Amino acid sequence: MAIRNKKYVIRLSEEERQGLIKLVSWGKAAARKITRARVLLKADAGEGGPGWTDRRIAEALEVGIRMIENVRHRCVEGGDGGSGWRSRLARSAGSAEA
Repeated sequence: MAIRNKKYVIRLSEEERQGLIKLVSWGKAAARKITRARVLLKADAGEGGPGWTDRRIAEALEVGIRMIENVRHRCVEGGDGGSGWRSRLARSAGSAEA
């Protein structure tokens, strides 16, 4: 799927993708965290990712376009002081295994 002028393109590694899948399938995290993980999985434009458009993700997950843009931005830019979503989601997925 073509990515048109996206400023924040999500490309997950296989390890990150598996961590997010575990987080979503475990289902014992906060609903907001699970929704964000689902957005990242659908937005993944890396090898093996579906690379959905924001509009398609919004329709499928019943969330707003702006929320998806915020998730993309915080994932790519690291959000709050560099700790970023990737490390926090990876920690959450790690605790899901325990």
